[in-house]
Amino acid sequence: MRRLIVIILLCVSACGWGGEKSEGLDAARLRAALLDSYPGMTPGTVDAQPHYQQVEDRLMAGQPWPGGATECAMRLSAGGFVRASGDTRAQAPAALRGWQRGPNDARILQWLVALPGGGAQQAVRAPLPERCRHYELDVKGSKISHTVTDRPLDLGDGGRIWATHRDPGLQATITVVFAYRGVLVVITCGESDQGGFPELALRRLKEHL
Repeated sequence: MRRLIVIILLCVSACGWGGEKSEGLDAARLRAALLDSYPGMTPGTVDAQPHYQQVEDRLMAGQPWPGGATECAMRLSAGGFVRASGDTRAQAPAALRGWQRGPNDARILQWLVALPGGGAQQAVRAPLPERCRHYELDVKGSKISHTVTDRPLDLGDGGRIWATHRDPGLQATITVVFAYRGVLVVITCGESDQGGFPELALRRLKEHL
């Protein structure tokens, strides 16, 4: 689960993105808005806390980030998107649910973070540093090359899909990021696991927010 987080861990009116309404959303409401069922998978890790940082800390359980916590790997984690518009965003309410195909077989992570004042939209459109389009991670003594691509995503109040391609023979990691009514949604999964998860996640948000 931790490795998945690392390899992977929202123009408001002018661009037609709207629906700002994250003020008043607490951790309990965010947890209720997490997707609660997904075909072929069972829920794993679940948490909700008043501050995003608390969820991240509990998930990592004091373990170091693999690969030396490089700037680029962390920028493409959920925390990287949350902090893209300022470190204080890590104090926003957040919820997390993981999905797995079996024991110790984590496949998908879904984060919801309430970022008022346009923070969700800012996180979505924050640019990736050019140096992070291609970087290396040291995994168990081996240098693994990573190449990152992205494209716009017409979902919710706007978003993007980031694909991190690793050395040949390794599955790409997909990070789907979008905003909905002031909530930042970050979904990380393997290339073969994304299916219709983002669309189902948005439907669930519309029902509970």
